[in-house]
Amino acid sequence: MRQQPNGVDLEGLARHRGSSFGRTLKPQLSQASFENKLAVELLKINARQTLKRWVLEDEGRTIGANHLPECLRERMAQAPIAVVEDLFALRLERLREEYFIRMHRDFTHAYGDEAGWQAYSEYLHHGLFAIRRRLGLQRFAELTDTLDRALAEQLSSGSTDGHMAWLVPLLNEYYDPMYRYQLEKKPRISFFAAHGKTLPTG
Repeated sequence: MRQQPNGVDLEGLARHRGSSFGRTLKPQLSQASFENKLAVELLKINARQTLKRWVLEDEGRTIGANHLPECLRERMAQAPIAVVEDLFALRLERLREEYFIRMHRDFTHAYGDEAGWQAYSEYLHHGLFAIRRRLGLQRFAELTDTLDRALAEQLSSGSTDGHMAWLVPLLNEYYDPMYRYQLEKKPRISFFAAHGKTLPTG
């Protein structure tokens, strides 16, 4: 989204990535502050272009503790949808960087090695726990065991490879089916964009 000249990074403005693992170490803004920053960003984009068009991720009503203004949600619901497909391997590497490498680094920087590791571990466990009912308790328990083994491997060797053993099934069994279901309900899918391409604005 940040690569689009008229893109609006809603998750960046909200300081939350939207999923159950979406929190960052930056506290979220108040709703009023979030809406103010969003309005400023939209006005900046409008000032740079003749066609008043924005590119936004198709978020739900809430992004963490912040919620999108209803007037914007209504406009988004009427807008055409561009589906950007990425190679699965590239998605995994991006998620590895965001959720395992960067979050571990950020927690360690904020709290020190020992407390940072504990906070990082709790962050991953909390993200999985938040969707336990949708996973089913048996599958949740299985993925939690796999997460524990991955954390032990990361702590001992620094490798994040073990996390793929629970991340891949989580994507295949939970997130991707959920995204497909949501997409099927969208009435105006206009085009697909290949990885790394700038979305058309005309």
